[in-house]
Amino acid sequence: MLARLSVGSELRDPAQVVVFLEDGPKGGALPEGPFVIGQQNKTFLPSQLIVPVGGVVEFVNADQLDHNVFSLAPGSAFDLGIYRKGAFRRVTFDKPGVVPVYCNIHPQMVAYVLAVDNPFFARPGKDGRFRLFGLPRGDYHLVAWSPHSIPIRQTVLVDGGAGIPLRLIVRERGGAERHTDKTGKAYQPYSAGEAGTR
Repeated sequence: MLARLSVGSELRDPAQVVVFLEDGPKGGALPEGPFVIGQQNKTFLPSQLIVPVGGVVEFVNADQLDHNVFSLAPGSAFDLGIYRKGAFRRVTFDKPGVVPVYCNIHPQMVAYVLAVDNPFFARPGKDGRFRLFGLPRGDYHLVAWSPHSIPIRQTVLVDGGAGIPLRLIVRERGGAERHTDKTGKAYQPYSAGEAGTR
């Protein structure tokens, strides 16, 4: 399948989007590990990671500061507790979908793990074009996701042709990355006593 999407004026690059089938046929080549998200300079690296369902991600603290990695995603929530430089924790992502990941100490730290159970996913090029190879005939549900927008879902019919005319417009949503701490409350400003770990 060859298709194309466009993005709104606030979302600069279609390559910031991941396109995937929620109900694509199982089997085929899935991402291979090891899967690692590091914490360095109060940043998750990488900030987006695609893993197979059942994949294990290692969260490694390479910072001079403590971190507390967590997610409140329904069905995929976890809390790794506070850990120091050089330590790591592992999480198994056993359900398909996007899992936002945060640090309970540093609100600016945001990452996303997309767990997939089929090989039909892609990142569009700068022209918005993307390909999903080897897709059998049938009806599928396509998702265009970006951390800066509301996911766009569309039903597509694959009939064996080379290209499918799709009109997917992904628009940036203000405040898309705003989040609470792991208790559901707003983050508190750093205090003088906490500055050494922040």
